[in-house]
Amino acid sequence: MTRFARDYRRIARKLGTVELMAQSMDDSFMPEDLGLSGGPDERRGPRRFLDFYGSDGLRLGFRKYGLERSLEERGYGDITLETDADDSRHVLRVEGTTPGLEGPQLLIEMVVRRDRLVPGPDSPIEREHEVLTLDWLTMRDPARPFSESRPRLPGQDAPGLGMGEQILEVLYRVTERLELDGLAGVADHFHNAVIYSRELSFVEREPAARHRALVDALLGREELSLSQAAWSLEWELVTDEAGQPFEHDPAPQVHAFAPDLAAHLRDEARRRAILERAASLTVSFDRATFDERWAAGDWVSPSDE
Repeated sequence: MTRFARDYRRIARKLGTVELMAQSMDDSFMPEDLGLSGGPDERRGPRRFLDFYGSDGLRLGFRKYGLERSLEERGYGDITLETDADDSRHVLRVEGTTPGLEGPQLLIEMVVRRDRLVPGPDSPIEREHEVLTLDWLTMRDPARPFSESRPRLPGQDAPGLGMGEQILEVLYRVTERLELDGLAGVADHFHNAVIYSRELSFVEREPAARHRALVDALLGREELSLSQAAWSLEWELVTDEAGQPFEHDPAPQVHAFAPDLAAHLRDEARRRAILERAASLTVSFDRATFDERWAAGDWVSPSDE
């Protein structure tokens, strides 16, 4: 639960289905879009985001949840929302302008899809679960510079917006609105997985154990900051028992709404097994090389990657 949970749940209760499905005046809003009549071949106009949210509905939600205001507080105006969709992925892009930078700037880009979690042969989960999967999320603050207090993380070309909790809580509300069993994310970098893990649990035990081992070794034993830990992995300075780079393992992490899925993720025997497996893994860290590269500022410029 994020600190926005109570307010956003209250806002969600006040937002109606018709409001959120509304399209712009030049788009058609057909009765069958509400399941009242007709069929999919009769629909006209652009495809709705996640086959539910219309263009006007998205803009309404963006305002009501305070996302537009948060961007304005960070110095961005002329906020625009653009969507794109195919059969597998739906993309939302948010742009805005700011003094000192020419033209609209990409601020938020999100790629989501409806998906299924299918239990493996040894899984205690007995059924498939329909989830909203977050394939990609970037939040950029291009008007701000990187600094020692806001160091660049691997994959970043601009500092983050500091709106992660807001976006996550909105995605929770979307998941509930679409009556799905959970929100899933697959983190492409270690630091993203750490951030996700504050709210989302790994579904599979082995990726969970590997992640736990990295957290214990880098953030615990070595007392690195999150950005330092991320760069130590990026520079291949973390190795396993065979001396090979110990890599982050992108794997599904889920915030469950379905009771059976939530019970599985909270299972105490499962948690103990993950911790025991994590403790058995060897994680070595080349401190001397790391200190040298960090002091040289190898993390500062995107051109250094």
